[in-house]
Amino acid sequence: MLPLENLTGNSSLDWIQTTAPEILGAELSGSPNELARPVAAIRDAYLERATDILHGYFEQRGALLHFEVSVEDAVTHKLVQIFAADGAPLDAMNQSARTIDPAARPFPTSNPQAIEAWGHGDFERALTLDPDFGPAWLEWVRKLIATGDRPQALEIAMRALGRTSLQSPINRDEIELVKASLDADQGEEKTALENMARLRPSDPTSCAALAALAMESRDFSSAAEWYRRVNDRDPSAPTTANLLGYALAFGGDLRGATASLENYRHEPGQEANALDSLGEVNFLHGNFTVAEKFFLQAHARSATLLGGGDLRKAAYSTWLSGDLKGADQIERRYIDFRSAHGDTQVVWREATWLYATGRIPQATALLARSHTPQADAQLKIWNGTVTAGPLAPLFAGRYDEAIPVLKQIYEHTQPAEDGEIRTLYAWALVGSGRREEARPLLALWPLPEVGPDPFLYAMEYPQFLQLRRTLGIK
Repeated sequence: MLPLENLTGNSSLDWIQTTAPEILGAELSGSPNELARPVAAIRDAYLERATDILHGYFEQRGALLHFEVSVEDAVTHKLVQIFAADGAPLDAMNQSARTIDPAARPFPTSNPQAIEAWGHGDFERALTLDPDFGPAWLEWVRKLIATGDRPQALEIAMRALGRTSLQSPINRDEIELVKASLDADQGEEKTALENMARLRPSDPTSCAALAALAMESRDFSSAAEWYRRVNDRDPSAPTTANLLGYALAFGGDLRGATASLENYRHEPGQEANALDSLGEVNFLHGNFTVAEKFFLQAHARSATLLGGGDLRKAAYSTWLSGDLKGADQIERRYIDFRSAHGDTQVVWREATWLYATGRIPQATALLARSHTPQADAQLKIWNGTVTAGPLAPLFAGRYDEAIPVLKQIYEHTQPAEDGEIRTLYAWALVGSGRREEARPLLALWPLPEVGPDPFLYAMEYPQFLQLRRTLGIK
């Protein structure tokens, strides 16, 4: 829904341009059949993958405002509906909403003065006129957050939620969601999102947020189910199949992950990314020969997608499949590619490869000759001389002290990026004798060179391999 054009010649009515679509959107988005979003410009409508675009104008006819609204098919650009309504913005949009969808919900207030105050951004006055006007509470909270006043935003949200007659249920859930975010309460956030998914059955947004929340909490079966619902509600969203593939892979369903990613592969412009994702899900499950094939295909399709990174992932795959000589050949291609593109860190990259693949004396000698701050920092890590920071207890062998810190970092790291911290956490657990707790952390292989600290990349695989040997995991 685009802003309505003001043809009255009266600039004091400009607030209606965006407020009328907001009213209409609230009424339509609560129905089972429609999802309507106001946007600022036509390009935003196409970015949102709109199926229909609503536009129009209003003018003064005697004592009344007259609204003309058209609905245009976003693909064919043909007008599929044209209708007119007279009266105040609320009355006109009520008529329009029911013309578009007879199941449209009533707007959360019937007070025209409250609506006008809301349209001008005077939320406090709007709520004085109607204390149960949910959109005004919601926008007030959002405005406070945008200005950085989070304590006041939380106070206003709690005041709003304290009103048992707050209109409407959707607005209550939206305010609950904002409050949960301010409180950093994932339980409240999940409940609010589930309610919104139920109240707005056409809207994939809540389902996508629930899927992301489930991924963060490593509830992969729930994440996969929510991603399927996103796809049902918005089949044109190209990345959903990719996200579903990862959720299935992390949940142990490599076959399902592969099928989803093959579907993603056929989306326009997504083949290279899909090939990389297929490589990663196979790598996670130790299917290294297949992973190598996909990584090399991804690089051939788009060498710049990851700056040559698919070559390095292919090298790791080849090495872990038992072919170090072949891995070194692919690694050489990677180093040559990075050199050709002006990478100043190729010596460090060569050294980390040697270290990761077990050639530690050669790696340290190569870095020792480079005499750079990066080389000195890396050697300090490799020599185990870390004396400060969250990893100091781990490197000092104080495993019981290290576990709570590593556990917290692990639980707040995205699964696709947790290989580094997952390995360190397992290391601490095994070191403290808690082997069975460490075992699930070693089930999936860490993806190459993904994590917050590049200086730990090279140590990851030697440590991971040693831990699996210690626990008898093949």
